[in-house]
Amino acid sequence: TSRKNKNGLNEVKHVAGIELAYDKKEQRLLVAIAVLDLNSNSILETKLYEEEITLPYIQSLYSLKELKPALASFQSISKKIDLIVCGAPGMAHPKEVGLATAIGIATGLPSIGITTGRLVGYFDSKKLGNDRGSTQPLRWNSKNVGLVYRSQADESPLVNSIGHKVDLKTAKKWARRFCDQSFIPAPLLQAKTLFEKGRNLSFISDFSWFEEESPSDDPS
Repeated sequence: TSRKNKNGLNEVKHVAGIELAYDKKEQRLLVAIAVLDLNSNSILETKLYEEEITLPYIQSLYSLKELKPALASFQSISKKIDLIVCGAPGMAHPKEVGLATAIGIATGLPSIGITTGRLVGYFDSKKLGNDRGSTQPLRWNSKNVGLVYRSQADESPLVNSIGHKVDLKTAKKWARRFCDQSFIPAPLLQAKTLFEKGRNLSFISDFSWFEEESPSDDPS
């Protein structure tokens, strides 16, 4: 459960960062969750879960497969969660329902997706500044589905995607808060530390099928 107001967010105290990764050699899917207390900046609870990959990869539909182990991981979390930060797309997805959106709907919790790679969408790269906090809207299917956000000066931008019960303004606010000390948002950074070092993993949050420079005009 979460502490809610009419906009879906109120006093956010506990944030769950969730990262997913593939071990292609061993054909395993891994899910890591770290629950952070924003008041003390401490880690309250962690969970690492993995299962065998049984279905082939389908680019625009695999988030449905990823949802099952993600939900299984959340079921064992005892702390109340106010916001989910997912290292996967939300509405910035070919079907506009990526894992960040699906997990928000399934749990009923507000969620945002923050990734280093871009699955879909277009933005004006010429207007994106190099300063921390510079943003440009990410367009897909003639609508804004997220923000391209520079979390640290002169670093590559992140893609901040609408998940569930969170608008773009709120998503930007939390992205800035979570990236105060690092390029990667703190909840996702803590989740990534749970994965076994030395294991050859491919992270969902790094996936990208678009070239770095995309047209600024939305062709849709």
